[in-house]
Amino acid sequence: MKKVFISVGMNGRYECDVAKDISRAYENIHKMFSDCETVDNWCCQGPEYAGRLWYLGEAIKKLGDCDACYFVKGWQNHKGCVAEYEICKLYGIEIIEES
Repeated sequence: MKKVFISVGMNGRYECDVAKDISRAYENIHKMFSDCETVDNWCCQGPEYAGRLWYLGEAIKKLGDCDACYFVKGWQNHKGCVAEYEICKLYGIEIIEES
C-alpha cells in the first residue's frame, strides 16, 4: 500500500480554505491510487510554545514514513511546503504536484 503525504500551505489562510484543499487532495490521491493511505499535518496540535518550525518538524516526521508527497496548488508560496519539496528531492520521495 502506498502512503502519500499532503503538503498544503496553511500560514495566513483561513482554516476553511485549507480544509477544502486537503479534502480535494484526498479525492485526487484516491483517484490516482486505488490502494493508498493519505497523511496530512492538519490536526497536529502542538504545545503552547510551538512555533512554525515545530510544526514543520512534525510534518517532516510524517513525511519520512511516506512513499510520495502530494503538493497542493500554490505550495510554492509557502516556506514549509518548499522545505518539504526540497526534502522529497534530497531523499528520493516521489513528488506529485496538483495541476
